[in-house]
Amino acid sequence: MFTHYLKIAWRNILKYKTQSIISVLGLAIGFTAFAFTLSWIRYERGYDKHIANADRIYRVLVKDSTALGGVAKYSPNALAGYLKETFPEIEAVTGIYSFKNDFKVNNKILLTKCNYIKADTSFFHVFYPDIKIEYPEVIDKPYYIFSECTASKLGINYTDIGKRIDYLDINLLSIVPDQSIQSNIPFDIVYIEKQDPDFDNAWGYYSEFTYILVKKDANITNLENKLSELTEQVYSNEYTFSNRKIPSKLVPLRELRTTHPDSEVSIKFQHLRLFAVASMLVIFCAFFNYLMLFINKIKLRSRALALHKINGAFTCQLLLLLFCEFLLLLFTALLLGLVFTEILYPSFVKFSMTEAPKSFFILDAILFGFAILILSIIFAYFPIKYFVKHYIKETKDRFTLTTLALQLIISILLIFSTTIFIYQYNYLNSNYIGFNRYNINTIFTQPNDLPIDEIKKIPGVVDMIRYGGDFLPKSHTRIISTEGSNLRYQLYQFDIFGPEFVDFFDINIVEGRNIHEGEINAFLINQTAYRLLAPNDTTDILQANGRQVVGVVQDMYIDSPLLPVLPSVYGIHDPQPWELEYLQGGTKAYAYKYDKELRFETEDAINKFITEEVGNSASFINMEELYSEYTKSERYLLTLL
Repeated sequence: MFTHYLKIAWRNILKYKTQSIISVLGLAIGFTAFAFTLSWIRYERGYDKHIANADRIYRVLVKDSTALGGVAKYSPNALAGYLKETFPEIEAVTGIYSFKNDFKVNNKILLTKCNYIKADTSFFHVFYPDIKIEYPEVIDKPYYIFSECTASKLGINYTDIGKRIDYLDINLLSIVPDQSIQSNIPFDIVYIEKQDPDFDNAWGYYSEFTYILVKKDANITNLENKLSELTEQVYSNEYTFSNRKIPSKLVPLRELRTTHPDSEVSIKFQHLRLFAVASMLVIFCAFFNYLMLFINKIKLRSRALALHKINGAFTCQLLLLLFCEFLLLLFTALLLGLVFTEILYPSFVKFSMTEAPKSFFILDAILFGFAILILSIIFAYFPIKYFVKHYIKETKDRFTLTTLALQLIISILLIFSTTIFIYQYNYLNSNYIGFNRYNINTIFTQPNDLPIDEIKKIPGVVDMIRYGGDFLPKSHTRIISTEGSNLRYQLYQFDIFGPEFVDFFDINIVEGRNIHEGEINAFLINQTAYRLLAPNDTTDILQANGRQVVGVVQDMYIDSPLLPVLPSVYGIHDPQPWELEYLQGGTKAYAYKYDKELRFETEDAINKFITEEVGNSASFINMEELYSEYTKSERYLLTLL
């Protein structure tokens, strides 16, 4: 009997093949999108679940209104020691720096893309207290700790612990069990550097990630309130800054990946959830459409069903007949969705940058498929049963109208939301952001100055200047203070080397004039700084930090467009005597415009000239590409939608 039902179901699917194809494709595409997204979300939320005390581990983040997410990426080096000494509710603290790099010996690469962690002696106490390491009383030289897998690849075993391994040029402190890479602190190599009190205890150096392990009875709310008002007295050679505020907040280790990820992500977690909602709405639309078409087919077959009833068929038998057709098409859609999942898996892994095994995603897809199947049966049972019982009576098309209305509402909602998102994205990526970023590369090089006139002769180079190199991306800007009407303001100072800076970047001067050549006692300020200073200035000549303001330039988005414009000043840098030695051998920044058709040829030629003729190292950053990276998550979400 069941075989007979399947034959009838298959015959009806072929009879209404256009409707069947639409239903199958809609469900399969929605299923594939949601299955991948759900697996991705589950993977991101699964970070550090292998750490036993993860619920007691927190990252201490210093608040910074000028950074994405409202927090600085790094914390002061001295923060870890200060927290341990000051707060009794903290059991252990560690300051680490994690990065990926090749393991080299004498410039020979032995291992590629190793997960490094530069740590202190408290690292394992915080994260893996079961791993016991015997540290020297004084860390007077660098030490290495390898995971078992890494040690095996390098030909090291447990008998080498505590020895110097000359052919690797390392001091091996220990070998520890492998840990999951699905972690905010994955490691293949733990590197413990020689102790340097001046650097390790400095508040002015921000180069660590600070993690704390709180005691079991700790009041987290109370601790977080204390950290939000954290202050420290900082000393320098010439000045004493009393009670400098370092407001901080706590982020649980298990939430760190989804709120403040350290490693690169394709799409922000909140955007991932938005796409999951959109995928679910697509599935709802496809399911309602399928159910509506199926109910309409029941109405078209009302006479045939009536004959079955007259010939003695029970309602349950008719329901079984109809559900065979319903489930056959649903199984086909889910099977096609699994095929799509298999085909798209390599592209998905590359795009999502996840490192989970394939079985992780396939298992999620299968479980999700079963969930859809069960929920579909539950939701479809009642309307199908109702129409089977009332097929002889004249019925109004209320169900059809209801499902059409639901599909229309969902479709309008998706189209409206996507349209608004497109407008927002286009606004963030507008052509003019206060300066020209197109066809411009920044060169960072050291130690020698570059001969600008010689480089301008290279084919494809349109123009070239030297500048501070401190915007797009915003980097080491200095913060200066200025006063007006008993109010004190902080301004961000950017160094320029001459008036050509304004012309090179096509910066619009909205008031006043440009700086003259060699005019070191003058500033340009942006509109945000002008709105801050002008209303509170009681003098005839607007000044900032003792320099006369000669012009006001249009606000420039020198960093992510998701951040507000900073009150900024631009002036020719007048180095102090103690800076001269550093500037002579330090990193220098240049910007050059290139012919769009010759970008890469020009870049190769300049790089060759710098390395061979000047003897410098050089790195290149394309301003247009960098700016687009700031909204990469939004762009990818828009593409998926």
